Amino acid sequence: MTDTVSFKLLLAVVPGLLGFLGSWIGARIALSGFRRQRAFDKRLDWYERAAKSLRHLAQRIEVAMTFQREEDVDPEFLKKLWRQIQSAHLDLDEVVYEAGFYGSAAAIALMNKIGHTVQGVADSSEAFDPDAIGEDVRDAALEKVEGLIARLRKAHAPLVAEGRRHLGLDEVSWMGRLARA
Repeated sequence: MTDTVSFKLLLAVVPGLLGFLGSWIGARIALSGFRRQRAFDKRLDWYERAAKSLRHLAQRIEVAMTFQREEDVDPEFLKKLWRQIQSAHLDLDEVVYEAGFYGSAAAIALMNKIGHTVQGVADSSEAFDPDAIGEDVRDAALEKVEGLIARLRKAHAPLVAEGRRHLGLDEVSWMGRLARA
């Protein structure tokens, strides 16, 4: 009689335990997948913002330098353009600061290098403010600012390539490999 009760009790408890264990394992797998997807999304967002910040700063500098060379440009308009460069510089600084959280080692090194370069030019140009630069060094400072355009554009392609590599965007899935075979 005791064996029958024990067996019936076991029949009642084991499915419940197996169901709980299966649910727990399923929840852990789902949570792990969610975390991986969230991390991927944050890294992708960072690479996108980093690439945009490089392009945006280069464009702002190019526009300001174009108008800086003109003779009859409203000084207030020029100040506005240079403030836009300052704002774009701050955006780039933010992305450089976040590189350690989301970028690969190569992306971190690239962003640190470009951030250091931009900051050096900002330091020599009074934070991208030609009116604050002395007349005797203004032309040299503006040449350094203009030189940033090519450096920023040159950094864009390697950053995008590194982002694609780091995120695995160019990898072919095992199903894709089978289809190619």
